[in-house]
Amino acid sequence: GRHDALEVRAAHLFRHPVLQAAAAVIILASGFIAGGIYERTRYNGEEISAIKSEMHDMRLLLTTALLSQESAVERLRGVSMSGSVAEADDRLLSALLKTLNTDPDVNVRLAASDALRRYSDREWVRKELVESLTRQTSPLVQVYLIDTFVEMRDREALPAIESLIRDEYSIEPV
Repeated sequence: GRHDALEVRAAHLFRHPVLQAAAAVIILASGFIAGGIYERTRYNGEEISAIKSEMHDMRLLLTTALLSQESAVERLRGVSMSGSVAEADDRLLSALLKTLNTDPDVNVRLAASDALRRYSDREWVRKELVESLTRQTSPLVQVYLIDTFVEMRDREALPAIESLIRDEYSIEPV
């Protein structure tokens, strides 16, 4: 009953040319409004993307700058900050490898090896870590790198590990 009567009445109302024109104007205006909102959202999305890119570049710059500071605390802060960089580029990874190989502070080198562990899926980083193992004098860093290679099941590290085992200056835990 009642529902059918409303449908018939609504259908009759929309046959009137003035109402059809009004409905068309409303639909057209809605399309323009929705298009404008979409365009503003897309523009804001591009702005947000540009800002994110700039922030990423600033983090990279700040991280690499901290890695070259005189203070071990600042270098540790740089290594720690490298974890907040979403996509580490080759410059950052090279700076971390340089820190791992040359930093005088064992804690900074250990932190750098931990940071590099996240990128060990990259072949060139793995090779550099294997090379770094032969340069390390700290048993802590040596053991950490060996643990990394064992976790990765990296057979390319075996010669470097065997060399350490044969080294008369290596301590027993290594």
